Formats: sequence, structure tokens, C-alpha cells
Amino acid sequence: MEVRRLGSVMFRSRLHEPHGMLPCGSLLLAARFTTPGSLSELTSTLAALEAGQTQQQARDTQIQQQLATVTQSLTSLGATVQRVGVTVAVLVGLTLGLCGVLAWVIWHPPELGYVRAVGALDQTIVQQWGSLPKPVQDSFNATYQRIGLPSPGART
Repeated sequence: MEVRRLGSVMFRSRLHEPHGMLPCGSLLLAARFTTPGSLSELTSTLAALEAGQTQQQARDTQIQQQLATVTQSLTSLGATVQRVGVTVAVLVGLTLGLCGVLAWVIWHPPELGYVRAVGALDQTIVQQWGSLPKPVQDSFNATYQRIGLPSPGART
């Protein structure tokens, strides 16, 4: 209970809300009339209190709207952060996979003996192309075309 004096009017107030907020109807007054003008002072005091409460309610409403906006922004920001995290994780995974393939290629090169043998066979096929039967030539053409190399017949 708090006792205040405004002009010649003394009143006691009881705050029912935390942090000193005064919603409508929570202020209990006990006035003591000491002068003939006390009634007008009391009326103006009550009007001032009501105006203050109205202003406080307007501020509270504005703050609640701002909090709702901030909450919505934080919620969408959380979803965005989660999407960015997933994207980064996928990119890291792809990068590690690519590095693994590159390392495997570097540390496991094809054996040079097989490379030389395939080159020698290709040269022999090119030299003997005209003497090969047509079904064998067609088979070689299909194989070379499938792996993206020019046909031995085109290189003779």
C-alpha cells in the first residue's frame, strides 16, 4: 500500500500488477477532503490517472505487437539457419567425397603395362583393319564408339 499526496488530496493506492503497472480498476483511492476545491482537484487527479493508464495500455499494446513481430522474425531466422546448416553439411560431404575420389585416382594409377598392352593391341587392330571380317569390324566400331574413341577404320 502506498500513500501519495497530490495537492491537497491524499490517496492510498494498491498496485495489483507487477512492476507498478496500473490497469483500469486496480487503483483504490481514499480521499480526504480538506478544502472546498478538493472535489475538483480529486476529479482532475482521477482524470489524470485514467489518462496515464490509457497511455500505459497503448504502450503495452505496442510493445506486445513488437514482441510478436520479433518472435515471428526469430522463428523464420531459425528455419533459415537450419537450411543453411543442412546446405553446408551437404557441401562438406560432397567436397569430402570428391577429395576421396581424387586421392584414390592419385594413389591407384592404372598399371603402365596394361596401358602399353592396350595401345599395342589398338595399333595392331588399326594395321589389320582391312583384313578383318565385317562383323568383327562392326563389333570394334561399337566398342570404340561406346568408350568415346574414334573408330580404328577412321584412323587407317
